[in-house]
Amino acid sequence: MIFLSISDKRIKDVVAIAIDPQNSNHVYLGSFSNGLIELNNGSITSLKDAQNSVLDSTFFGSTATSAITFDSGNNLWILNSYTTDVLTVKTPSGDWHKFSFPGKASSQDPYTRILIDDNDYKWILAPDNDYVIIFNDNNTLDDKSDDVSILNDNIPGAKLFDICKDKDGEIWVGTDEGVAVFYNPSN
Repeated sequence: MIFLSISDKRIKDVVAIAIDPQNSNHVYLGSFSNGLIELNNGSITSLKDAQNSVLDSTFFGSTATSAITFDSGNNLWILNSYTTDVLTVKTPSGDWHKFSFPGKASSQDPYTRILIDDNDYKWILAPDNDYVIIFNDNNTLDDKSDDVSILNDNIPGAKLFDICKDKDGEIWVGTDEGVAVFYNPSN
């Protein structure tokens, strides 16, 4: 078992990892208790939580970073569970942007999976519910007026377990009643 700590603060509940596609020695860890941990060459270089970044804290006090992944522009996308602003992105230049989905995403829900498809659409899985939020920022992070988000609840089952993209770009969602496949995710 490996224990991480920074400034006498013990890091726990690491649930996600994202390796920088442009530098394999640059790694991010998502902690369901401590936020976003950045590693360079195996050493912690930063810890971002609700106290020192745009990430929000949960109603129970932690910064729940539940999933992280890079898009084709090397932007780091972060799911921030149990908050109003469910989705956050950190650009390669260090700028941060937050996204909320009023009427679609609840601050009472854990969002544990994010997938970015071939179109750079973000697929956010609500595992305890039966829906996926599909988000398109149109590659304009600063302009939220052209953002599009869709809540798709036409998925079999009451619980969603995982999401993945196959070699043809199709999106598969594993549920408690089987598998749902989105054969044309660009639609």
